Amino acid sequence: MKDRTCTSCNINKPLSEFSKHSKTSKYYRSWCKDCANNHSKKYNKKNYSKVSKRLKEHRQNNKEQYKIIDQNNKVKKYGLTLNNFKEMEKDQKNLCEICGKSEIRKNQYGVTSLSIDHNHNTDKVRGLLCTRCNQALGFLHVDNFGVLNLESATRYIKKYATNNR
Repeated sequence: MKDRTCTSCNINKPLSEFSKHSKTSKYYRSWCKDCANNHSKKYNKKNYSKVSKRLKEHRQNNKEQYKIIDQNNKVKKYGLTLNNFKEMEKDQKNLCEICGKSEIRKNQYGVTSLSIDHNHNTDKVRGLLCTRCNQALGFLHVDNFGVLNLESATRYIKKYATNNR
């Protein structure tokens, strides 16, 4: 493999240390990856508001693209593919497995997809829940204490629901 000298740090490095131009796959950039990354970090820090505004505009103009990226990142976190996730949504008719309602929470791309519920001790995916039900399970620490907190909360609600009639 050929070597190349970075025009920023003047160090001779293998071509694998250089990125290719995005427009063509034939030519390499003149700065090594490390120098390019350092330059980008400095520029972004120095021009934070300008970069932030440009990124926000790009996200607004490419909502569908970012929605797909967002979903891909979400499913990868739990060892699923986007197809697995879509199949789960279809099986659940795009409704929360606990309350049977669709997701209502919105983000910058529109209504969010259902949350992937998983056991925090085993990381095993259980199903898809709306944000409210997923957070409720989290607040009750269902994974850490089994279903005891959930059962206790149910008894508590029933106790006062029958006494207040």
